Amino acid sequence: MRAPIICAIICICFLSTFGQTPDSLIRVYKIQLANAKSDSQKLNSFTQLSWEYGFLSLDSAMFFAEQEMTLAKKINSPYWISMGFNDLSIVAIRKGNYNEAINYLMESLKIRKQLKDNALLASTYSKIANCYVQLGDHKQALQYLFPALKIYVKLNDKENQATLLGGLGFAFLSMKDYSQAESYFEKSSLLHSQNGNEYMYWLMQVNLVNLYSEKRDFSKALNLGMKIEKVIAKFEDPSTNATLYGNMGYVYRQMKNNAMGLSYYLKANNEAKSIYDSAGIATYSQNIGNTYLDLNNLNAAYPYINESVKISSKLGLYEEEKNARYSLAKYYILKGRSESAISEIDLFVSLSDTIAKRKNIEAAQELATRYETELKQNKIKALSSENKIKQLEIENKDASLSLARRNNVLLILIVIVIGVLAFIIVSRQKIASQLKLSKALSEEQRRGLASVISAQENERRQIARDLHDSIGQQLAALKLSINESNTKGAELLNSTIVEVRQISHQMMPVTLERQGLAAAIRELVENSTTSLLKINFDCFNLPASISAEKQLTMFRATQEIISNALKHSSASDLNIQLYLSSNNLILFAEDNGKGVDENLKEGMGLLNMKTRVNALEGEFRRENRVEGGCVITIIIPCS
Repeated sequence: MRAPIICAIICICFLSTFGQTPDSLIRVYKIQLANAKSDSQKLNSFTQLSWEYGFLSLDSAMFFAEQEMTLAKKINSPYWISMGFNDLSIVAIRKGNYNEAINYLMESLKIRKQLKDNALLASTYSKIANCYVQLGDHKQALQYLFPALKIYVKLNDKENQATLLGGLGFAFLSMKDYSQAESYFEKSSLLHSQNGNEYMYWLMQVNLVNLYSEKRDFSKALNLGMKIEKVIAKFEDPSTNATLYGNMGYVYRQMKNNAMGLSYYLKANNEAKSIYDSAGIATYSQNIGNTYLDLNNLNAAYPYINESVKISSKLGLYEEEKNARYSLAKYYILKGRSESAISEIDLFVSLSDTIAKRKNIEAAQELATRYETELKQNKIKALSSENKIKQLEIENKDASLSLARRNNVLLILIVIVIGVLAFIIVSRQKIASQLKLSKALSEEQRRGLASVISAQENERRQIARDLHDSIGQQLAALKLSINESNTKGAELLNSTIVEVRQISHQMMPVTLERQGLAAAIRELVENSTTSLLKINFDCFNLPASISAEKQLTMFRATQEIISNALKHSSASDLNIQLYLSSNNLILFAEDNGKGVDENLKEGMGLLNMKTRVNALEGEFRRENRVEGGCVITIIIPCS
């Protein structure tokens, strides 16, 4: 888990009012709603209820946001319709559905441009930018950040200028442009200081702690963090405290000081609980649980990991739940409970699929919106009657608003299928041909890769047999003919025989062909374990019907993983698991080394591994662990 960071772009802290719980505030707002005399009072109650339910139930938060939108449309209030889209976007952001949030915000943006309310317009630009940052589309984020900053400069709004400068720092930090990020954080800090906003000044300093930790300048991050810790207590802001403590926990864990990391994660979790920040609790609880796992305190780890699973599942935080399930599977593996581990891994894979499908649906929604808009615009251009043009423009606007709010996935997919087919038939035949050609080429390339790899392995197999059966036997016969008195000659010959056997094994292990994948990897692990690197291997739920091609790919991948760990990682422990889950053959490996330098080019061994996996339509993942080291996951379909 990465260190938390304060997103200064939009300053949505998701905090309830200090001194009151969401439950108590919900009761107040429900009473206000029941006693409301005007539509504006009802709308205000709806928006407040949506906000507070965001801490307890995102489904309820969405319900009240939709109630707000229904009433706003009924009374035809552009302001409240824009607010309705804004509140729907906040729920989507809390769920991590950033594409959906962007769709809502774009509709709000259209209305606010018509209202010519520059303050609301800049706020919407900022929120859109934040969503793009979270999606990793930093260039697109900058397209909205700079217009927002321009508006605040025009309004001479120094406070929001400073906030937007911090937002730019956040965007550049996400792009790993540390120089630009530091520059904007410093500019933001200076302007907040000039504005007399001491609180926001220190908030930017907290972001600098995160920046230094990402640069792996842990000493600088730690020194600044300890300085901030002495100051921010006076602001009595649990949100900022939690973020700082979470950053400090991250820094200490990167410095291999798990005890101090744990103490700060516990502090962060307590601060999050004090303001009913459920999403924060889920994150910090998971960090605590992972730290306890690293400290080999399994009993202490379980309650925190389980709490993270429950909260993230309840709130629909799929990414957080996926990570928590992963940690829970690790806990069960360490406990020797293979069946429970397999169950959690299945849920992990299922959540990964859910996240991927959700992204596809969101992309589909965007595609459908674009198609409908383009189709209407083409019709408008084709019509000669001014009245018909105006009518279609109204239809176009209404259709876009309606389409962006559709929640029925099946209906969206039907619209997309019909729309895309019509689009291809009428005006996109050329593009369709290019896509077909591209797909054919891609498939042909995949088959070509598979053929090349197969030829290489056949060649290796033949060389291995020649080494073992021919050259090996000749050497053995030569050994028998050597005079026993020729000690040096005998020693040299013995070492040569051993080396030939090792080379033969590396080229094509006999064990793999005769006894299967699990036995071959166990033999490889035994032969590769050294005093410097302890290798643990666990295999479960593995069927006997895995194709030779897939077995060989997994064996070669394991060879490369072990080789990298020995040569480059500086690791002392390497854990490897091989298992079948949801008709997927999964190889999972993690070490406690120095991790992967993202700035270095991938070596030929790694590229070859990826090529082999891709040729089998598999998936290859490699990422650094928060606590240090590297995690590699390879998934190959077996169905």
